[in-house]
Amino acid sequence: MKIKALILGACFAVAALPAMADGYNRVTVSYENENYSPNEGGDGFSANGFGVEYTRGFGVASFPLYIEAGLKATFGFHNESEKEGRVKVEDKFSAISLNIPVNVAYRIDLGAGNMSVTPYTGLNFRVRCTAQDKITASYNDESESETLNWFSKDDMGKTANRFQMGWNIGARFNYGAFGIGLGYTLDFMKFYSNGDYKISTGMFNVGLSYTF
Repeated sequence: MKIKALILGACFAVAALPAMADGYNRVTVSYENENYSPNEGGDGFSANGFGVEYTRGFGVASFPLYIEAGLKATFGFHNESEKEGRVKVEDKFSAISLNIPVNVAYRIDLGAGNMSVTPYTGLNFRVRCTAQDKITASYNDESESETLNWFSKDDMGKTANRFQMGWNIGARFNYGAFGIGLGYTLDFMKFYSNGDYKISTGMFNVGLSYTF
């Protein structure tokens, strides 16, 4: 309930932003690399994928300080396989998330044409839509597959967290309406927790953006 309350609070905050000064819109396409790190036992892995984001920015007073809020969809994939004798086992992981980032950004003009740098920091509210592993065992020309849903208690023993909150930090280099940015999100809440076994997540991204 606390997590849902946080997400609802973020939505109300975004809805209240139009009352502030006029601002701007931005669309971003990004490369996403999400790291899944267990605290004990087993190896972690990184899921590579992409993200699509819409951001609305609002000016604060007369400073080049802005409140930015958006909606971002991320898609991550990871494949790994191992072979023992004639048996090959392949694991294909995939995940889809919806994110609500709310950041404070400050624009620093570089004094050269339309170039500027905008560092930012804030919170990210994540809703995980899907997360699953498709495991396929092959022997000669025969194969068997099984799909494990991270949100199924029957499959995982305990369901993963659909809701996570994290901390954003990053910066964008802007040239006119175009920009390139680097960012990192560290989730405060674990992706998966079952007794002493926990999996933490963090996401690095590189994005190309257009502001209008």
